[in-house]
Amino acid sequence: LCDRNRQSSMSELLEKRRALRQAVVDLTHLKLNEAARWASTQLLGMRRPETASEKGPEEEARVGRVEFVTVDEHDAYAFASCSFDAREYSTVAHALEPYKDRSPSSRFLYYYSRYLKLQKLKANKQNV
Repeated sequence: LCDRNRQSSMSELLEKRRALRQAVVDLTHLKLNEAARWASTQLLGMRRPETASEKGPEEEARVGRVEFVTVDEHDAYAFASCSFDAREYSTVAHALEPYKDRSPSSRFLYYYSRYLKLQKLKANKQNV
C-alpha cells in the first residue's frame, strides 16, 4: 500500500512538472514573460525524481528545434531564457553554469549573458 501511494504521488509530481513545462512554453509564446518566469521558477524548485523507477518515461528534453541532454537542462534553459528576457543576466549565467558544456544552446546563452552582464556593468560604471 505504501509503495502504491508513493507511485501515485510520483506520477502526480511528474504530471505537475509536465504541466509547468507546457505553461512555460505557452506563456512565453504569448509574451507573458513574468508569468513564464514564475512558472519556470516553480519548476526548478520542485522535487526531482531521484531513481529510475520514480522517473518513469520522461518526455523529450526539447524546446522548439533545440535539443538538450537532460530534462533538468531543459528546465534550467527555460528558466534562463525567461530571465534573459527580463535582462537578468547574472541569473541566466548562474542557472546555466552546470550545463554550459553540454549543449550548444546552453553554452551560447551562458556566455552571451555573461558578456551582456559585463557590458551592463561597464555602462553603469561610465554613468556614475
